Amino acid sequence: MKKLFDFITAQKYILLILGVGIAVRLWNINWSLPFIYEEAYPFRTAWNFWIWGKPGFDFNPHIFNYAALSFYVQFLIQVLHFAVGTIFGIYSNLEAFHQAFETDTTSFLIHARMASLVFDVGTMLVTYLFVMRNFRKPAAFLSAIFLAINPLHIKETHLVNVDTPLTFFVLLGVFCIFQVYHSPSRKWYLLSGLCIGLAMATKYTGAFLFAGLVFAHVLRSSSIKEAFISLKSSHLTFSGIIALAIFFLLNPYIILSFDEFFHRVSFIYYNVISYGHLGVVSSESSIAFYLFQSIPSHLGIPLTLTIVGTIFYLMWKREKQSFLLLFFPLIYLIVIAQWEYRADRYILPIVPLLTIIGTIGTITLWNQINAKIKGREDSNKKLAFVTPAILLVLVLVLSFPMALHSYEYQRSQSLPNTRTVAREWILKNIPSQSSVAMVPFGMELPPNKFIQINIPYHPVTPHALLPFYDARWFTDVDILICSSYDYDRYALEPEKYGAFLKFYSVIKSQCLLVHEIKPEQHQNGPTVWLYHPPQSTEELFDMNLVRGLGILAETTLVTTFLDRLAYSLFSKGKLQKSEQLMEHALMFDPLNLRLLKELTWTLFRLGKFERALSYSQLSLNIEPKQAEVIALEGGSLLRLNRFEEAEQRLLYALTINDKFEFPYLDLEMMYRKTRNISKQIDILKRYQSILPNESEATFLVQQRIEELQQSAQSSK
Repeated sequence: MKKLFDFITAQKYILLILGVGIAVRLWNINWSLPFIYEEAYPFRTAWNFWIWGKPGFDFNPHIFNYAALSFYVQFLIQVLHFAVGTIFGIYSNLEAFHQAFETDTTSFLIHARMASLVFDVGTMLVTYLFVMRNFRKPAAFLSAIFLAINPLHIKETHLVNVDTPLTFFVLLGVFCIFQVYHSPSRKWYLLSGLCIGLAMATKYTGAFLFAGLVFAHVLRSSSIKEAFISLKSSHLTFSGIIALAIFFLLNPYIILSFDEFFHRVSFIYYNVISYGHLGVVSSESSIAFYLFQSIPSHLGIPLTLTIVGTIFYLMWKREKQSFLLLFFPLIYLIVIAQWEYRADRYILPIVPLLTIIGTIGTITLWNQINAKIKGREDSNKKLAFVTPAILLVLVLVLSFPMALHSYEYQRSQSLPNTRTVAREWILKNIPSQSSVAMVPFGMELPPNKFIQINIPYHPVTPHALLPFYDARWFTDVDILICSSYDYDRYALEPEKYGAFLKFYSVIKSQCLLVHEIKPEQHQNGPTVWLYHPPQSTEELFDMNLVRGLGILAETTLVTTFLDRLAYSLFSKGKLQKSEQLMEHALMFDPLNLRLLKELTWTLFRLGKFERALSYSQLSLNIEPKQAEVIALEGGSLLRLNRFEEAEQRLLYALTINDKFEFPYLDLEMMYRKTRNISKQIDILKRYQSILPNESEATFLVQQRIEELQQSAQSSK
């Protein structure tokens, strides 16, 4: 009965700890929504599996930045979301589901983030069970408590990422690997291989777990020779085969789309291992970042010092189980310390293990203090009450920095992000259809509200995009938005990124600062600056500026940039600049129908009807049934006094789209020029039929029809 009572009591304590962990993770889980200021790679990739607007699915991730398991987990969540929503009448069909996301992302992202929460709670539970099984009971509770309030775990649970599920599978794998060491049955080798495969299928670095399995396997040997011989074990081979099978089963497109995978992984190698990342100072040490910044920041200095002391203590004791506990975090840390790119989230998989090491040291220290106090109990019974107080003090000292960091993080998440503040200010104060240029920094504006020109940005290969960073491109836009999101990263290495800093210097010195949004205390987000550039009087861009884009390898970026900038210039009546940019864009993408149509419009507006005809014909050779382009062709022929051809093309445009007003107006003008009143009346009646009833346009057209009818009667 006592054992049953102890078991139930223990379950209550761990359930309480898990409850606290869940509560602090649910707090602000809706941060930033309905706006998405996180990468959310798993969610975005899974969302693209639906290939909206087309039949079927495409389960090829295409990006291959990460292994695909988290993508498929997110897709399953989306399927369940749709299924439940359909059952309860929230979504009538897939299009309604898609439209709901476009309208408000909140419920979609909360469901996605809940997956991170489930995995993180699983990590806490596995950590508790692992320590209970292999170490001391108090250390199990203490490890769970520290993980429940760990700021890095809480931060990452608030994101849709791959590191949180990776951490769960890593801990599960370590649990099974320890069982291999203590009880090397085929079952535990199989389960270890399964967990390693799942970790690898979540993120490629999960493969490091296999080194831990090999280490546990050879650690059972009594000599080096025996250890080498043991590597031939069928159990170990079987475990490796299981891991690879699970990995490829959950990542089939690594094989099915190998060229795409190889290209992407080569880029990741360049990004993470070789070159680094904008904002990561290449001259600084990665190992120093993790040891002296990231780990102390997220575990607190007291616990970090305890971990360091415990590592030396465990190595001094020279127990095999202790070496096994230390092996994975040390190997993992050594590997990621070799990479040029560094990030706090990279240490997430070893935080639980470091926490376990720290709690083992804490409980060991407390036991030693307890033993000394017990030795003095006969002389002073009151000392018996001191030991629980000492443990409580130790726990408070070790947990306070983490709890404070977590509270400060949650406080910051409770405030609106500066991106949200900037967006609201822009929507309120910038006129609709203004042209807005900006370097992407996570803030998205309504696509139909403004004419947006995104200045291409890349955190890994920024110098490849330098031709876009010239203030002369933006002298005709209404608003230029800059932010500290990218500026501060360039400023970290002024010698390396001097050309980019010069761009910002020119902007600050030559443009009018319209508004500035700075983060207040504890507020998240970058500083945002809104500038009004001086309006240019030049009719054309400097050709050297335009030719500078020719060195860029990514032609899609060039055509998109030139297309949007040309469109904004067209809307402002800067037709010659618009023509210049679109002709240059077509050099990169000669089959781009949108560009061909826009250039045809520009030439038409400029009165260059022969050239407008040539581009309209190029467009129609690619796609013959474009009512707008056919109408422009007819309009150009009309203004070249080729009336018969013009009439044919304009009437043909109406057979494709009889709601398009331009052909009606041009036909009316042509019939007026040729003094064909009957056709003029007929086309105006057709035009009137598409206009809204009781509108002013309807009234004016009716008035004109009556005038023409009277004129026809009088001529008889």
